[in-house]
Amino acid sequence: GSRPEVEPPEPSGKRYKAVLFIFLEGGMDSFNVLVPHSGCSGTLSHDHYRSVRGQLHIPAGELLPIDASTSSQPCTTFGVHPFLSEMHSLYNSGDLLFVANMGVLQQYVTENNFWEKMDKTQLFAHNVQTDEVAHVDINQDQAGRGIGGRLVDAAIANGFNAGAVSVNGLPEALVSNYGSLYTVDGKGLQTFNQMPWAQPLKDSVMNINRATSLGSGIYGETWSDLVYQSFGENDLLFDAVETATVATPFPDTPFGKQLEIVAKLIQSREHRGNDRDVFYAKMPGFDSHGHLKMVLDGLTTELNGALKAFVTEIRDAQQVWDDVTVVVTSEFGRTLIGNTGNGSDHAWGGNYMIAGGEVDGKKILGEFPDDLSNDGPRVVTPGIVLPTTPWEAVWNGIAQWFGATTTKDLNEVLPNRNTFTDKLFSQSDIYEGDFTDPPTSPLTLEPTSSPVVPATPAPTTTETSSPVTTPTPCADRTGLWTIDGTERNWCTWAAKTLTVSRCENRDLYAICPVTCNSCPTPAPVAPTLSPVISTLAPVSSPTSGQACCENMNTRMDNMEEAIESLDNSIKEMTVDIDQVKSQMENVGNSVNEILNILQQT
Repeated sequence: GSRPEVEPPEPSGKRYKAVLFIFLEGGMDSFNVLVPHSGCSGTLSHDHYRSVRGQLHIPAGELLPIDASTSSQPCTTFGVHPFLSEMHSLYNSGDLLFVANMGVLQQYVTENNFWEKMDKTQLFAHNVQTDEVAHVDINQDQAGRGIGGRLVDAAIANGFNAGAVSVNGLPEALVSNYGSLYTVDGKGLQTFNQMPWAQPLKDSVMNINRATSLGSGIYGETWSDLVYQSFGENDLLFDAVETATVATPFPDTPFGKQLEIVAKLIQSREHRGNDRDVFYAKMPGFDSHGHLKMVLDGLTTELNGALKAFVTEIRDAQQVWDDVTVVVTSEFGRTLIGNTGNGSDHAWGGNYMIAGGEVDGKKILGEFPDDLSNDGPRVVTPGIVLPTTPWEAVWNGIAQWFGATTTKDLNEVLPNRNTFTDKLFSQSDIYEGDFTDPPTSPLTLEPTSSPVVPATPAPTTTETSSPVTTPTPCADRTGLWTIDGTERNWCTWAAKTLTVSRCENRDLYAICPVTCNSCPTPAPVAPTLSPVISTLAPVSSPTSGQACCENMNTRMDNMEEAIESLDNSIKEMTVDIDQVKSQMENVGNSVNEILNILQQT
């Protein structure tokens, strides 16, 4: 046999939504991104901020002021970094909000117990904290899947066409169980082997992996499925990106090119057939142990230019800004007190941003510290701010907006969310509007124009063998059913992956015979056995006839066992061809013995 070609998915007609996960690698100095300005109470003021940060502070006259009078923060006016004019503009237009003092948390901490209450992680380490922000699963209850990947899985479970695309590497944040993870270089997507003269090489690889047979092993089948699927999906994505155009010029910077690719992918959403996307972009360089102000000025300039072009394209040209949420993250903040190199070191809590057309902006969520000195209740030496808001808080509301609205879905997306029930932001905390999306419910397949014959249920150990009968038409099971606690139409799920391994791992051969290519083939002797058996009743000698029938029934049982054994061997896909031949010979021997008995009677 041969493998099916990867077909372009059909658009579902459902509303499109996308989350853009922006990771600022290195630890952004976010207390110079959101700064106390004026109208402050208690200890906090811009002068207090200046005295703590010393040579790292930004003068009040350079900051871009924003109104926070309705946000229950210690200042009524804050300042945004002077080179982040686009974020300042989005905030003032109501399309961006800040979340103050957020960070990785296992549970709530104080200055006296944070070491013992954070024993599941390694604070201040780039690699560990990067993983924590990517996974948002500090207890590893959903180990192996990232926060974006679990959003994709929840969307797929609820009937959406969902996928994940990275425009910078292979991020842990997008790893999922059920969705495909695509990677696109910031320079664009490439097909397999760009040299025209080497095209036959691709054809050869495709031909080698296209064939499949009963003797193929499970590992070989899985490998060939993945290779074949990768070629097909790469071609589809390449066509989508190459045919998409943007009306907005993007900066010729590494991060500008990344966001241009994301804009093209959003523009090609119908070509790709997706109604839910999670994108990942990364901007490195924020680990500023020296010359912090100069480094941050350069990085915020690049970030601002790319973000401005992206918003202009998505909001004004494509007019889908309401369908996009931008989440700006970093692995941790930096110490408020500078070091001897005019830089700052690894810390913990930081200030981050969420933007989008439906975001209920012009406010600051979370709790900005009211004392930035080491004497403050949320700061420990040397200027490390202890976070009061966990990452689970913002992802809770974003997950609801994305379509994971049931408690079951949210607990899977955010395994540690119940530790912070009083801090979680709901969809209405982050977004404005009437939220017209219906509550998340399992996918119900539309009725087909012709009746579908239910698939034969998988045999269990309590069922007995039955005589060979005329087979019913082969069909996949319809509707929804639960496997390992997840309810969905598993045949539809398996069909999207085009992998034999999914049928094998979930034992879907009997339930989804069309998708898993396991429709039973009737034994060639079945049509002749029925009429012969039906003539046994009028045998003249009851004793010999009874013995004949008992003997024949025994032989038929043996034949059925041989057929079942053969069927199981084929499904396992690990048996070699000699074993298959042996099983077939057993079937043939049983048939011959039955015919000999019939002839003797």
